[in-house]
Amino acid sequence: MQLHQERVERYYKIHDLSAKKIDPATIARHVGISRQSVYSYLKMTEPPARTRIHRQDKPLIDPYKEYLIKRWNEGCRNAKPSLSGN
Repeated sequence: MQLHQERVERYYKIHDLSAKKIDPATIARHVGISRQSVYSYLKMTEPPARTRIHRQDKPLIDPYKEYLIKRWNEGCRNAKPSLSGN
């Protein structure tokens, strides 16, 4: 939430400075971002929308859990493949 608020404030600040005929390089130094970022903000017709963080429902290990437990129960205690092909 805080990051989105900062982006919205930056949008208004950049557009305000641009309306005062301040060049993008000076705006970039004043705001503390790159000139390319200033140009990106100036192309926007409205403040940036809030982006959502996509969270996974299941841990990444889930597809491998059964196999890993099987290997642990077989006595495997490292990630080095065995020579016998097990």
